[in-house]
Amino acid sequence: MRRLALWISLSLLVGCSSVLGLRDVSLNGDGGSAQRDGSTDKVADGRQPDAEDGPPLDAAKDDIPRVGLHLWLRADAGVIPADGSSIARWLDQSSNGRNASMATVTRQPSLVGGALNGLPVVRFLGAQSLVLEILSTPTEFSFFVVGKNSMPSESFSMILGKSDNAPNHQLRWENGSQALFVTHNAGTIIISPIGNTRIYHALSARYDGATMTWYRDGNATSSSAYTASAPWTIAQVGAWSSTDFLVGDLAEVIIYDRALSEVERESVNIYLQRKYSLP
Repeated sequence: MRRLALWISLSLLVGCSSVLGLRDVSLNGDGGSAQRDGSTDKVADGRQPDAEDGPPLDAAKDDIPRVGLHLWLRADAGVIPADGSSIARWLDQSSNGRNASMATVTRQPSLVGGALNGLPVVRFLGAQSLVLEILSTPTEFSFFVVGKNSMPSESFSMILGKSDNAPNHQLRWENGSQALFVTHNAGTIIISPIGNTRIYHALSARYDGATMTWYRDGNATSSSAYTASAPWTIAQVGAWSSTDFLVGDLAEVIIYDRALSEVERESVNIYLQRKYSLP
């Protein structure tokens, strides 16, 4: 009888263990859930997963605001080569059709692979440009440019500019340490110190109808007040009226037709910083 009772007890114990073993998740010592492989739903330092840790790069590629997205040129998307590495068209990723193109082969910039954090850039050597098929015409705006100025002298290098016989609108690296913005608005010219322009960086600005604030890699560098009486009209990438040109690289150009909130602006900066490994 004792043997029978012992056998029944052991059977019950094994059965209970088997039932418990069916659970994939059990509680670990600090209250988090532990998986079969020993992993938990907490990160290594004990914190719960947090949005500040950010998504992986692939997920972050499209993690920017879409409302008011006016123009979006990326060297890693929508580049149509003409012959070899020269670029005939650069397709607008905002879905607004503001594609940039150049039919003249000698005026086409080139695509250089792996130049910035393993990603391509569009390179301009002082005689190339792309013309927007639909003008960029924001009045209030936020813009972001990832690239660098390769002009060896202290003269300017044009990023965005006007077309022939159009009012003067432009954005350029003024020299090795400044950027310049011009809008045909009683001759509004705004210059900001931004640090070394000859290394890759994110140049950006935000205009809310009253104040324009410049940023370098997401950090404010200066602010200026002006009142817009007309849109900031951009027709060319890498040139101004096909006479003054860019010597440098562009990896990304983003323009919104509104002033982004601080949260939105920061989300674009995070996207650019993670993608291009910027400071």
